[in-house]
Amino acid sequence: EEQVPMYDRNLLDESDSELAPAFIRAEEVLVSKYKAHVVQFVNMREHVKGLVKRSREEKKNGTAWSQRLIVQIADFAQNLDMPHFGSEQPGDIYYFSPLGIYLFGIVSPYHGDNDLLFCQYFTEGEGAKGGNNVLSLLWNSFKKDGFTERGERDGSMGEYALIMDNCGGQNKNRMVIRFLMLITEIGVFKKSSKVYLVRGQTKNACD
Repeated sequence: EEQVPMYDRNLLDESDSELAPAFIRAEEVLVSKYKAHVVQFVNMREHVKGLVKRSREEKKNGTAWSQRLIVQIADFAQNLDMPHFGSEQPGDIYYFSPLGIYLFGIVSPYHGDNDLLFCQYFTEGEGAKGGNNVLSLLWNSFKKDGFTERGERDGSMGEYALIMDNCGGQNKNRMVIRFLMLITEIGVFKKSSKVYLVRGQTKNACD
C-alpha cells in the first residue's frame, strides 16, 4: 500500500516563497499531518478487522490447531472504588479514601460473533497497572483458555495477535514485546504479533 508521509516536504521547502506566506504553509503542513493520521487509522482498522475475520473463519472451518490464528483484544477499563462507609465511622482521614479496583478486560473474537469480555480485577493494594501486571493477566487468560496445556500436549499453535492501544506504561513497552518473544520461545505459538491502535482512535471491543 502507498505510504503517506507525516508531512509534505515540498510545502516546507516552499515556505520562503513570496507567493506562499508562512502561515499558509504551516496550515497546509497541519492538514497533511491530519490526512496521514486518518489514513493510518483507516488502514489500521481494516487490518484488525481482517485478523478478526480470519480467526473466526478458521475456528468455524475447523482449521488445524497448528495453523490457527488466535486474536485477543485487551485493555484496562475505568477504575472502580470499593464501597466504603468512611463517613459513618470515627477514625483517621485515611479511612475516607476509597480503595481503588483495577479492571483488565480481554476479548477473544475467535470464539465467535459475540465478543464476550473476560474481566479480571485486583485492588491497588495487590498490584499496579504496569507491564508486569498486564502480562500476568494475559498469561492467566492463556491458562483459562487452555493454550499452555494444549500446547504441551498437541504442539505449538499457529499464530497469536494481540491488539491494544498506545499506552506506554501498560501496553507499549519492552515487557509486552518480551512476552511475545517468550510465548514463541517456549512453544505456545509458532508466531506472535502486536497491533497498537493509532493514538486518538483507540475504541475497541473492550471499550
